[in-house]
Amino acid sequence: MDWAMKTKGYNQRRACALAGIDPRVYRRKSERPKDTGLRTRMKELASERRRFGYRRLHILLKREGWEVNWKKLYRLYREEGLTVRKRGGRKRAVGTRTPMVIPQGPNQRWSLDFMSDALEDGRRFRVLNVIDDFSRECLAAVVDTSIGGARVARELDRIAELRGYGPAYRRENAGHLNLPQLKVMSAIETCRTAALGGHVAVCTRCGHEHIAYNSCRNRHCPKCQGAASRDWMAARIEDLLPVEYFHVVFTLPAEVAQIAYWNKAAVYGLLFKVSAETLLTIAVDPKHLGARIGMTSVLHTWGSAIENGHWFGPRHGASVELTSRGKERAVANTTR
Repeated sequence: MDWAMKTKGYNQRRACALAGIDPRVYRRKSERPKDTGLRTRMKELASERRRFGYRRLHILLKREGWEVNWKKLYRLYREEGLTVRKRGGRKRAVGTRTPMVIPQGPNQRWSLDFMSDALEDGRRFRVLNVIDDFSRECLAAVVDTSIGGARVARELDRIAELRGYGPAYRRENAGHLNLPQLKVMSAIETCRTAALGGHVAVCTRCGHEHIAYNSCRNRHCPKCQGAASRDWMAARIEDLLPVEYFHVVFTLPAEVAQIAYWNKAAVYGLLFKVSAETLLTIAVDPKHLGARIGMTSVLHTWGSAIENGHWFGPRHGASVELTSRGKERAVANTTR
């Protein structure tokens, strides 16, 4: 309408006739309120809850006492240019995929999948199938009404104890495993197997034979060193005092963590020394505790980022002070 009247010079009646509307409609002024307060509050809620659309904002505004129709709220929502950003699609790999290596023997690669069915009474059950990709042998068929991630890991560990999966892991992580890690893997795989030898126990009455294979004695082995790990933990528990303890974590920067991975003795030695001196210095300060403390230090290794040192220290300490007669006596201090 405005374009026709300004550019072409048409009068209002002719311009309205060309547009097909009544001139009274064009001359009518809108009487809608500006709703400044509602618009402001809606934008504040939208900035706080970025994943909320106009429907959820409508619910929040009703809880605050705003009486507004959802259609009107949607109009204001669009007029203010508010919108919820759509989530991105599925991320796909960039570049050429490396073809999967074809297994050349059994126990080199396994595949697993779930099947589902129902009983006659309607109860659902699932079947976890594990197949050897080379021999097509069914290694396991686990049936249960519910099979969680922990159950899957337990079943795979059970199969691995009999079949082993070390060669495929070494091949896929070639260049990322150092020599000590390869030695540990080899020790765990051969622990209590015929590769390490063993001895035979024979019953003198019935003649039953029982073969007991030797252990690898590697400190990382969960088979033969589980008891030693429990004994170490029990010994640390005996060292604890019947008081509350603080848990302090010292974290290495990412740049230093990469250096520590290849220089463990030097970097971790400095970490233990500096962190211990820091805690002792803070504890001796009268502003904090004013006493000497004891502590237990633990380094995260094998399975974590190898960049955290954990220290456990009691809230209490001991200090020495002089009495009125000039004698020394021990005093217990407690931090807040």
